[in-house]
Amino acid sequence: SRVGYWAPVRYPARPVADLLTGRSTRFLSGLDAGVQETLSFLSHRSRRCPREHYVLAGYSQGAMVMHRVMWQLTTTLVPRIDGIIVVADGDRHPNQGGLAYGSSDAGRGAQGAALYHRVLGVKYKARASAVRAGLRTRFHSVCAKGDLVCDTRYVRARGSGAARTGASLHARRYLEQWEVTARAVRSVAAVTSGRPAVSAMKITVPRQIVGTVGAPFSQALSTTGHGTRTGKTTTWSVRSGALPPGIR
Repeated sequence: SRVGYWAPVRYPARPVADLLTGRSTRFLSGLDAGVQETLSFLSHRSRRCPREHYVLAGYSQGAMVMHRVMWQLTTTLVPRIDGIIVVADGDRHPNQGGLAYGSSDAGRGAQGAALYHRVLGVKYKARASAVRAGLRTRFHSVCAKGDLVCDTRYVRARGSGAARTGASLHARRYLEQWEVTARAVRSVAAVTSGRPAVSAMKITVPRQIVGTVGAPFSQALSTTGHGTRTGKTTTWSVRSGALPPGIR
């Protein structure tokens, strides 16, 4: 089987420096767009590929996007989520459940920026609730102690110096201590690798198609399939560039 990776979700991300200057509302302002895009993608893919499974992952504001996506998943999609990995999640809160990684103590008042600053969101909101049923063994939260985004309450209790350190830590710690995040990734990989492989569509050596320049040309292409492709329409297209004039 093959693992598909899609480009990062687009949303207007803000620098962590916003939290140092009291602009928490601006720091969290673009999350709705990210949640909406992720939900649209999952809805589209799940209809096209009803046997496909997914891993959702994000860092900082991206982690908050995926945390909020979790609350919006349909009951049919929940079993198809093999893992949710949130690194430096600003929606983190005490006793949320799931699996915790990193030096921050998830059970002793840990709280991320959204809940600490009470900037919960507009359409898709942060929730001080336990990870939803069906995902508690597949929700992986990575947070370093003193991170200004995911361990905000701890940092703010120690003053402005700790906040500046926490912003710097947020930007570099997860690369320096990558093995912590790697543990979460391996846990998810153990789930995905246990699934039976799905046969990939085989494409034979391309055939040469000859046409006459200046004359309209068309070519019918067809596929044979099985399983979930049976009865489906396959669309062929040029991935880059354009056909010569007169060929369509």
